[in-house]
Amino acid sequence: MPGAGHARGWRYRFAGHAFGQTGRVMTAGPQLRDIHLPAEPGWWPPTLVALLLLAIALVVLVAALAWLGQRVRRWREVRRLARFFDDEVAVARNDGERLQRASSCLRRAVARTRSEAVALTGEAWLAVLDGDDRSHPFTRGPGRLLAEGPFRGDVAPGEADAAVLLARARFIRLGAGHDA
Repeated sequence: MPGAGHARGWRYRFAGHAFGQTGRVMTAGPQLRDIHLPAEPGWWPPTLVALLLLAIALVVLVAALAWLGQRVRRWREVRRLARFFDDEVAVARNDGERLQRASSCLRRAVARTRSEAVALTGEAWLAVLDGDDRSHPFTRGPGRLLAEGPFRGDVAPGEADAAVLLARARFIRLGAGHDA
């Protein structure tokens, strides 16, 4: 094969060049220097991603502060209402008067949202106080004493305390706007 020898010769002839075996002395190449990395980018001006993250962080911070401010205002309102109720009930001389004052506070709180309910008495008044509570603490529980207790002379101290405590919790919920 005529081309086979030629190809083999070509391969052997250039094989020496690949490994530097040509017999010639190699001259020194260009002077090589160390690689110098460019300077790191500065922090100003910020990138678009950094600006977006900053904007998101500010929005979250403002929302958190608004939420916290609302919670603090609500907490202060609850404390004010509790103090008012406690002061009203504390001046009572007996359990019947304590129940009457607790009921009076509840009527004031209900009047803010449902003026027609203030004139109710008995079971209807207790049903208004129960509201959406499925346990019915006023019509079936210790709160029942608020309708009849002020007119009874034989109220047990434990019963009056439970009814006043229940009335206090309901007064705070009504006054703070949790129930309408």
